[in-house]
Amino acid sequence: MRRPGKLTILLVAAGVLAGGLLVWGVIARKAGKAPQYVTTRVTRGTIMSAVDATGELKHGRQEYIYWEVTGTVTKLLVSPGDTVREGQLLARLESQEARDHLADARDSLEIARIKLAKAEEAFKTARQDAELQYEKAKADLAAAALRLEELKEGPGAPELETARSNLRAAEWAYQAAEKEFALNKQLFAEGLIAKKEYDDSLQALEAARDQVTTARLRLEELTKPPDEKELAVAEAAVRQAEINLFFAERHLETVETTRYEELTAAQLEYRRQQRNLAEAEKLVASLDLRAPFTGLVLTINAAEGEEVVATSRGQETFLPFMVLASHDRWEVQAYVNEEDVVKITLGMPAEIVLLAKEDRVFTGRVSSVGAEARVSSNIVTYPVTVQVEEGAEFFRPGMSADLLIIIEKKEDILILPQAAIVKRGGRSMVQVLRGGKIQLVPVETGITGNGMVEIRSGLEEGEEVVTGVREAAAPAGRQPAGRINIPGVRIRR
Repeated sequence: MRRPGKLTILLVAAGVLAGGLLVWGVIARKAGKAPQYVTTRVTRGTIMSAVDATGELKHGRQEYIYWEVTGTVTKLLVSPGDTVREGQLLARLESQEARDHLADARDSLEIARIKLAKAEEAFKTARQDAELQYEKAKADLAAAALRLEELKEGPGAPELETARSNLRAAEWAYQAAEKEFALNKQLFAEGLIAKKEYDDSLQALEAARDQVTTARLRLEELTKPPDEKELAVAEAAVRQAEINLFFAERHLETVETTRYEELTAAQLEYRRQQRNLAEAEKLVASLDLRAPFTGLVLTINAAEGEEVVATSRGQETFLPFMVLASHDRWEVQAYVNEEDVVKITLGMPAEIVLLAKEDRVFTGRVSSVGAEARVSSNIVTYPVTVQVEEGAEFFRPGMSADLLIIIEKKEDILILPQAAIVKRGGRSMVQVLRGGKIQLVPVETGITGNGMVEIRSGLEEGEEVVTGVREAAAPAGRQPAGRINIPGVRIRR
């Protein structure tokens, strides 16, 4: 069952007040007596709308420390309860796996550096190399096409005439050598010339015969039709040269883009290996565990010589190696009912009073409003955390704290007690005493708090508003005929 809201209680109180006033007015009139009204004046003041809750003091920062690598604890330099400074060495781990990973990362970075240097050089000379390849492909195609054309068309007239002239000259030289040899042969037989002169004339005859044969073969070669196989080979050479030229041309058009892409890929790989090396160096550096902030060592779950297992974030299935809590950041966590939590937003100011020291008020601000409900005895509440803006030496985690979260605060505004407001037809009204008579005046109200309500319009400062009726004095020895007690109404004397 839902608890009755504050607004409902106030409306009931206002209804009781209005009804009481009417009843007493009737009684007073029947008795022939003028009623004595209890009034209050419209004044200026401060109204603070707030939500109160009870919570628990906690460390504002508590770190669960895990090792990033698997290894053996070689040194443990602190104990539970020690206060440590930010950056202080807490423990040391030895891991061969981490050191091997660092060596591999250095090697990979060097390989990437060499590849990057080659890619940079290739990019610089890409255009020049491609142009040389293109010019060579054009020259090869021209040579292949010329060879094919020569095969198809055969020799020209000048070349044939030269071959014929060479053959005639060779034949004339042979005839002259033949006559000289016949003469020398006769002279040698008669003993008129030496053997060497005879042999020289024989060799000259054989050389002349060879020249005739060579000249005749060359003339025959020039005059016969081209060989089909040789022609096919020449045509294939032309086609291949055309293909080579096509690819050389395309390569010339795209080489800079291609080399640029290769260079970009090499740069990306080099940067990736740099990151890998940085991570490997960070991993080795993490073998020296240092305090992430100044605080108190709460627990340690390993000893020197023990092996610990690497734990990645999001997979903390093992006990943390160490738990560290801050000294300089504190917070209060409380549970607020569902009716009030919707009024709370981040950054709202709050006042905090600890049960251990009730004479001091600490300030804070709302740092989080949880979304996960907690249900107890059919009451739904949500967690609200308030960051304490100042600390004290006596602070201890778990201390009870009363929270006052200030929803809204207005100063120097027109105010009245909430009990002075009555409802008529859904509108807020007050009973104003004017000239000894009560007038019902509509008003526009604003925020409420501390039993008071803001009056936005309808009344002026100093006006008297009826909050109750004081009964007339009874004769001596007689009790008053009646009395109306209005809860929440302050009677002015």
